[in-house]
Amino acid sequence: MRMDTQVKSKLAVGVSYRKSAELTGINCGTSISGQTVLRALRSFERPSKVERKQALSKVLYIEADEDHVASQTGTDIEARLVYIHEGWAATKRRELRNPFYLSSVDEDAHAFWERVWDEVDAMYEIDKIEKMYVMGDGVAWIRAAFDVFPKVTFVLDRFQLMKYVKKVTGANKENGEALRRALQFGNQKKTEEIMSQVMEEALTESRKSAIAAA
Repeated sequence: MRMDTQVKSKLAVGVSYRKSAELTGINCGTSISGQTVLRALRSFERPSKVERKQALSKVLYIEADEDHVASQTGTDIEARLVYIHEGWAATKRRELRNPFYLSSVDEDAHAFWERVWDEVDAMYEIDKIEKMYVMGDGVAWIRAAFDVFPKVTFVLDRFQLMKYVKKVTGANKENGEALRRALQFGNQKKTEEIMSQVMEEALTESRKSAIAAA
């Protein structure tokens, strides 16, 4: 409650509130909580936002992924990465249009997505964006984006898509390619036809169960 400006200035940046509290406590010879760090940071006057950039596209893509890295304690840490862009430029390297990146380690999923929202809101007039897509593998922390971005559409990333296509069609490359193309172009009727055909051709109950689960 009586944290002075000197202590506030020592708060760590780029880490979680809990970790910042631990580091600040060591540096200042005191003990504070993560909640105290949060309140202290919010007490600082926020700098005025830079002039908003008008959306160059009516569509915005938010791609999300994670990786597990080993910490010094021997435990795995989940590092999350989100990159926001306006699509892909028509170049040989498939460059992203106006990308910017946000990452998170040891942060609540909803808090992270709220931070993503703040950054998107600072860059764009969100109401002028007609379509917004979240792309990823669909794990729980990625789907938490729906609680913050209620109008987004989820799109399964290509790697995960091909994994499920392979799981459904097995070694049948012809069915695999047909299913991939049907999904790519949003042809629901063709997708259902292929799925029905694959199910009929399944020889065992375990194979049928695997197809249904996918």
